[in-house]
Amino acid sequence: MTVLWILLILGMTYGEEQMEFDRSDNTILAASIECPPTYTFKATIECRFHLKNSGKQDYSVLKWSTPLENPISDCLTVTRNGKKLEFDGIYRKRSVPGPDQFLTVKAGKTLSSMFQVSDAFDMTKAGEYSVAVDTYLEYVVGSATSKPDIKGKIRHLSSPAVSFQIVGKSSSKRTLGQKARFLESRKQSKQSGIFNGSFDSGVSRKSTSPLAPVINGGTKILQSQTKTAHDEAYNRMTTFVAAPQAKKELVKTWFGVNQVNNAATKFQSMVGVLKSETITYTFDGPHCDRNTLAYTYKQSREIFLCQLYKVASTLERSDNKMGILTHELSHAIISTDDIVYGQNACIELAKNAPNDAINNADNFEYFLEAF
Repeated sequence: MTVLWILLILGMTYGEEQMEFDRSDNTILAASIECPPTYTFKATIECRFHLKNSGKQDYSVLKWSTPLENPISDCLTVTRNGKKLEFDGIYRKRSVPGPDQFLTVKAGKTLSSMFQVSDAFDMTKAGEYSVAVDTYLEYVVGSATSKPDIKGKIRHLSSPAVSFQIVGKSSSKRTLGQKARFLESRKQSKQSGIFNGSFDSGVSRKSTSPLAPVINGGTKILQSQTKTAHDEAYNRMTTFVAAPQAKKELVKTWFGVNQVNNAATKFQSMVGVLKSETITYTFDGPHCDRNTLAYTYKQSREIFLCQLYKVASTLERSDNKMGILTHELSHAIISTDDIVYGQNACIELAKNAPNDAINNADNFEYFLEAF
């Protein structure tokens, strides 16, 4: 990785608390993976992650973006027969991590955990697979629980690749993303059966309005706020798509130079889906936790809203409900990634790596929030 890339990634912020990039000896905190040499399709595709502390002091490491987290986020490089596989797991919008999200690695000790590779990577075919850690690790010296205001350092974390075989016939084991899309398709099939193909949403594909979202759970006030946030996101998208050059300077801030057409194309794709497909918002999804505002999967049409989303402002300030929905809609519809988080990091990404900014979910959120 280039120095620029490292600086951008390690400019990640949670609520704009800047973290320092540690360029010290990377062998102090070293990662490795263990996997059995052979799996059958009936077996769980599970490996063990080790994080060894070779130093002389304790460290507390953030679970996020490491195999210490369950289910895992995008922290691995996985190949099948030499071809890299795409991550197909959960995409979260998060808040500031608390002390409970850190685990302590004692001096000279190793922190280990099991993780399921097949939760996030398609392992439904036989072949030779390899798995390696490729992520960024945030940590603090000593115990995170003793620091009321956590200011972490961050470093690149990688491991040697480990290979294994999957043998036998094709498996029905699905990634979390595949499971989510499958359940959505079943729901849609049931609705089609109930309405016998004659359901009229009242909105044609040529309409200038989005299809009304389905909102599961939540209070009536939360449902109303979510509908308002959804409609406002759509309205700002369509306004931009209609006259993208009018927002040229805003595009430059959040996506970089010469990105007007690219940004307009991506927002047009989002508008097209919102006009023709029903988005479902479900409160209190099974993977919600105290640090997650919302989450979804790529090419999904369902977004799960968590406790922190409920207390966010509807349209005011940053990380409001409209922005959170925009962040997750960009994952679900145009398959954005979580390259960096936070406004400062997103602005730097736009300046230095516009081709990454145009694929980063938070950049889409902050662009619409500043609209």
